[in-house]
Amino acid sequence: MTDNEYIEHLIIKYLSEEATEEERHELKGLVESDKEVRKQFVDIRDIWNVSDSSEFDAAGAFTRFKKQIRSEEPKGKQRSIAWLKYAGIAASLIIMLMLGKYFSTVNEPTVQFYSYETKAGERKLLTLPDSSKVWMHANSVLTYSMGFNSTERKVTFKGEAFFDVAHNASLPFEVESGLHTITVLGTRFNVKANERVVETVLEDGKVQINVDSNNQQCQLLPGEKSEFDMHSKLLVKVKEPHMDVYTAIIKGQLVFKNEAFSKLAPRLEQWYGLTIKLDDDVRDLRFTGTIDNESIDDVLNIMAMSNNIKYTKTNDTISITKN
Repeated sequence: MTDNEYIEHLIIKYLSEEATEEERHELKGLVESDKEVRKQFVDIRDIWNVSDSSEFDAAGAFTRFKKQIRSEEPKGKQRSIAWLKYAGIAASLIIMLMLGKYFSTVNEPTVQFYSYETKAGERKLLTLPDSSKVWMHANSVLTYSMGFNSTERKVTFKGEAFFDVAHNASLPFEVESGLHTITVLGTRFNVKANERVVETVLEDGKVQINVDSNNQQCQLLPGEKSEFDMHSKLLVKVKEPHMDVYTAIIKGQLVFKNEAFSKLAPRLEQWYGLTIKLDDDVRDLRFTGTIDNESIDDVLNIMAMSNNIKYTKTNDTISITKN
């Protein structure tokens, strides 16, 4: 099953009210974070809405029609005849659906979403409708619905950002990253969410972490960090002594403390929007420092002076080896 087929499968299960809670959350995250999936959902939902489910098995017909097209691979003239047949069927289906839509009394409003994205090497400060502030690192996406700050304060997030949430006791603020949800009233925290891990570090206030797939949860106090492994589905909580590493984005800085080059390199890649290749001999070198407005050449020259390394640049790729 391709990714597109899997998404169609999720949408149909959701519309037929057969989706599990985990599948509903997965689909919600995809719809809110990916505009192509959002369009796909709206298109299939519109077809679903104009069919009378008591008389017509829309899901079955939709699936059978797709299987019929994919299973037949005609050749030569037969290909043209076959695709004309399918085009006729599709045209007839569209006409019936459009007529059904015209005469239907269903008037379901489309939910509008607002999405903000940063590219490699880009950082952005957002002020949300509730006056909460979000400092987004590079390669991050934040999405919220039109109902934000009226019926809910919920955002879907992927990437890394520092949140300064405005206090509102009657309307908790939620950050969803897949199955992982952070719930707060008003606080300051950092979130890093990718395909491997969701990491939350709390500077001030209190946050509640919930994992929908297995009902894991924990509360964070200032100076604590939670890590949720997306593969093992394990949630752990630890102390975080270097809070300034996470709050540095507010000042436009990148801070690192005794950090292995293998972990620092991806952060430099995002910060400067380039690719860094490390030789095995330099991956375990450790660095401490603060980057303000320095260029990548300035940073690497300082590193080279004290660690006996050298680097070469080819367009946007930097290779670093032992000197």
